[in-house]
Amino acid sequence: MRCEEREFNVNNELRASLIREFPELGDPEAYLEKEIYAHFGAVMFKFALIEHSLINIFIFASSIRDTKIGKIKTKSDWEESIDCYFEIAKSKTFGNLINGVVIFKRFVKFKENLLNIKKKRNYFAHHFFREDAAYFSSADGCWFLLEGMHVVRGEIDDIETRLGIEFQAMMSSVSMPAMSDAHFQEELEKYREEAQSALRAGTAVVGWEKP
Repeated sequence: MRCEEREFNVNNELRASLIREFPELGDPEAYLEKEIYAHFGAVMFKFALIEHSLINIFIFASSIRDTKIGKIKTKSDWEESIDCYFEIAKSKTFGNLINGVVIFKRFVKFKENLLNIKKKRNYFAHHFFREDAAYFSSADGCWFLLEGMHVVRGEIDDIETRLGIEFQAMMSSVSMPAMSDAHFQEELEKYREEAQSALRAGTAVVGWEKP
């Protein structure tokens, strides 16, 4: 549905905010149905970021706890603990990751927010394209969905930011620096190069086809 098929009117601050972030939505040639698919992808990506944050928190909070109770005494013990808890974390469902994180006193305050995020994640993953498909048929319906997804992304960004601050505080409390932005970018470039090398070599395999 092209925007020209409706009276184009930015009639609320939420829609204005959405268009400021994604100027293409103000294009009279924009197909709103196509934009819904793109914004659905953006929401699911945000959910994946939260999951990654929970994995990191679970790994380090668990290892710090084990250090405090004397299970970890050497650098080698620490490295083995990180690897062990990573394997445990990546096998957990989203809900079990939440449960594994909120047992730590520092993160229990996030439980209600995280359970709300989980509920919305499950809805988008399993119900959105079936239960909300009828809204695709009109411009008003498309905007209704786009604005709603914009709000959800904002909620995810908020909890992601607050989790990050608490994670940094946890690491600082044990005199252990969390990964710097520079180090993160360095590791990200390595990850990207590995993927590009696999593409060049013809050995790239998507995750869902791995044994």
